[in-house]
Amino acid sequence: MKKIDLNELQVLNMSPEFKYIFSSSEDDNMKNVDLKEPLVIDVQELSKYLPESMYISPKANHDSTCHSIMQRNSYNTVIGFDFFRNGGFNRIRSEFSTYELAYILHALPAELYQKIYTALKDTILELPIFNRATNKRIIDKIEEEKRIENEKETLLKKFQLTGLFEENNTFNLKECKRIYQRFYGITAANSKLPVLASFGAFDCIILTLYNPETKVAALAHIDTLTDLNSIESMLRAVRRSSYSKIEVSLVGGANSTKQLAINLIETFNDETQYLIKSTNLINGQTTQQLAIDARTGKIFTTFDPSNLNLGPDYNAKSVHLENYMRCLVCNYDGRTDLIQENNTNISANFRSLKENEQSEEVAKTRN
Repeated sequence: MKKIDLNELQVLNMSPEFKYIFSSSEDDNMKNVDLKEPLVIDVQELSKYLPESMYISPKANHDSTCHSIMQRNSYNTVIGFDFFRNGGFNRIRSEFSTYELAYILHALPAELYQKIYTALKDTILELPIFNRATNKRIIDKIEEEKRIENEKETLLKKFQLTGLFEENNTFNLKECKRIYQRFYGITAANSKLPVLASFGAFDCIILTLYNPETKVAALAHIDTLTDLNSIESMLRAVRRSSYSKIEVSLVGGANSTKQLAINLIETFNDETQYLIKSTNLINGQTTQQLAIDARTGKIFTTFDPSNLNLGPDYNAKSVHLENYMRCLVCNYDGRTDLIQENNTNISANFRSLKENEQSEEVAKTRN
């Protein structure tokens, strides 16, 4: 279960009691409770009922007794069980307020919830009792979240591994332009560098777009900090005035970036505009790579990245990431064989974009 968005919950038209509960959360500091009696519970089994959380074993925690359930997106401890002695756990800990914890644990079967409720009674982590109306709203909210989560999981499974990739590259690596993290490139069949490539995608995702009518291709290396709205400029460049379906390929991602994969699939899951041609997402590999040839539209996952054309924009990568830019930036446009060669100008452009982002954030805060 995701950490509670107080603003989201307050617009659910719930009871004043419910609104008060979630607007008065405690600090997120870890709270520890020593139990009066050892608690016998299977923590790994417990975690299966909390889809937005994950089980962390004692080995992963570098602790011989600590079993934790943590949020996938923030790694905050929802609930941890420590000091296994005399057949059970003797300490419970959590970074959440008692109201948040009660909301999250409502997804558990009644028997498991009652076990934890009893263990925490008369402690600083004692779970509050909601009135019947509020309790029903919480349950309904949880069921709705589960339904949405199941739909997303189904969508991810559908596109987790589809289509075919070329096993061996048939292009000259000197004709290939490397695209860095949080950058994108565009090229065409008649470009001096008609092939785009990127590699090293562990939790990142590499995206390619291809217009078979105009033979224009684009590639982006996306991470969790990338503003996906910035894909739009890349899409416009590939689509132009053509009415052909844009071919889409995606590789990379890890369990920690599952939501990024789902967001990208949802963006292109429109059969009237796009054809999701090939995908290889969250497959447990260490890293993945991807290349696309604008002359044929073929995509490749097997090539030697050490021989890729770095180009004069090599230093732009560190400038872009150090400035924490969230938007994708085009560093190669092969349609006119335009390569941004002046790194000083690139740095200035990045600083200007960063200042604009900061000004927008300040404006939003004031509004």
